[in-house]
Amino acid sequence: LHSFPTRRSSDLVGGHRQVVRELRKATYFLLLSDEDRLPNAAKEAMASGCVTIVSATPGIRELIPSDHYGYVVERDHARRAAEIVMSLMDRPDERAAIGAAGRLWVSEHFDNRKSMLQYYQRFAKSVKKRW
Repeated sequence: LHSFPTRRSSDLVGGHRQVVRELRKATYFLLLSDEDRLPNAAKEAMASGCVTIVSATPGIRELIPSDHYGYVVERDHARRAAEIVMSLMDRPDERAAIGAAGRLWVSEHFDNRKSMLQYYQRFAKSVKKRW
């Protein structure tokens, strides 16, 4: 971390619980990476109500299907990400609506408990058909 140019504005905040607390205080979350596929960090940011801006990577539209839930920018388009943040600065209602929609989307489509229940129900159904 100390060798990066952003070292003055970066901080290692601690374990997962501390990160979640920080996300709850944040308004925006940017993850401009060309390697992450459906990153958990973005899911956690959306679950915390952050306006989430991520790079276009394979499968990312599963997490953010439209600008209603967050934003996907092309790789190497940090300027576009900054423009999105700046455009929402004076529109708190729209910013809050995007954060709320992202939170709801993640809770409906990426909740581990719901997913495991669906897997269990499908498995139980397939077993019943065989016996």
